Amino acid sequence: MLNNELISKIESGSHNGEGRECKYFRLNEREGLKTFVYEEHRDHCFDMQTHCRRFGLAPMVGDTADIPTVHGLLYGYTTEHLQTCLEIMNECDKNEEPYPENIHYTRREGLTNVYAEHGLNWTDTCTFNIGVFPSGELCAIDFGDVRFVDDPGVESNSGWDSDSRLR
Repeated sequence: MLNNELISKIESGSHNGEGRECKYFRLNEREGLKTFVYEEHRDHCFDMQTHCRRFGLAPMVGDTADIPTVHGLLYGYTTEHLQTCLEIMNECDKNEEPYPENIHYTRREGLTNVYAEHGLNWTDTCTFNIGVFPSGELCAIDFGDVRFVDDPGVESNSGWDSDSRLR
């Protein structure tokens, strides 16, 4: 996974998306790499994404990695690459086409209820934090703010794997 080309891309800051805690690097048509400055943030996001994947509410996850760069150590993990709602909306705007039914505001906002049904609190539903599966179903792609409803703190649940792992 980590080759000199990827490490150079990471060091140059040539990422495909950036949030408060994470930078995203698209690796190929199928996978991306999420990188974090803090190991705890990576572990929390990895654990929550892995948990959500068990219910079909997140992209698949792959392996974690500690990534040495000239700027210091970064912490990352691979994930299934999904197009975001924002990317789809931008394409529609560019082509002067209507937005697909699955990404309308009411559908996106209803996602918080789906996560709550699984005991999760997720409210960061901006268009660049929602991925679209090839089937058209929507899911979270940013897990920094996802918490268990009964536990507002960060909890590491490193025992999850089973059907959630990227193969």
